[in-house]
Amino acid sequence: VKGLSWAWLAALAAATVLNLATFAPPWQAALPGLSFLSAFVLTQVSTALSLVVPGGAAVGIAGSYGILRRWGVRGRDIGRGVTLVSLWNQFANLSYPVIAVFRLAVEGRARHYGNLIGVEFGEPFASSRPLAVADPWQFLPGGLR
Repeated sequence: VKGLSWAWLAALAAATVLNLATFAPPWQAALPGLSFLSAFVLTQVSTALSLVVPGGAAVGIAGSYGILRRWGVRGRDIGRGVTLVSLWNQFANLSYPVIAVFRLAVEGRARHYGNLIGVEFGEPFASSRPLAVADPWQFLPGGLR
């Protein structure tokens, strides 16, 4: 961090704020009526508990339950909320690497075919050999440009 410019430090701070802001909306969707600030506090407290206190995620969930009960949320609604948010988090955590590998494979393929024709990216389509197209608009009639 010491070697970062002020611009990169500001970008890092903005990315951190954006990341933190993404934790509250799943709780808001699972428990309608929960404000953004309340959901934000809930996620920060439960995450801190799960990281610091022995017991991990179970302690974080118990903390969420305790906070929500104190705020007057019914136990059944809390159970639904914990289930939905936990499933969403697992889905997101498992899908991000799959999406990343897919994107890397697509980009690698496009770079390979682009390299064959002397451009950054390419796609072979149904041709016996790759074709270079500098301006795709050249195939349209002049009036449609």
